[in-house]
Amino acid sequence: MSLRSTIQSTLDLGFSLLCLGPLTVLFWRGTFNAITDIAFRDLPTFSSRWYPALILYLIGTTMKILVDLTKHSLRSILINKGPCLQSFCSMILVYLDAFFG
Repeated sequence: MSLRSTIQSTLDLGFSLLCLGPLTVLFWRGTFNAITDIAFRDLPTFSSRWYPALILYLIGTTMKILVDLTKHSLRSILINKGPCLQSFCSMILVYLDAFFG
């Protein structure tokens, strides 16, 4: 590894840690807080909000696990199928993974 590539890797890591990481967390926390405020606007107190939030969290976690299990079981089925079907199933699984993740 040359000195130039070491410096580039170090700068890339620093930029990712100090800029991209915090901005990504800030974006998703803001998005989640906005969705939470919209979804639970009718509930007056914090203690009445935790139960629906827990239900949403558990549904999302369950669906994420099911998508991961489906991904592994579909791999052996789709290995001998056409590229169009493989691409379509891959897009659906990536969408579901992102939606519930």
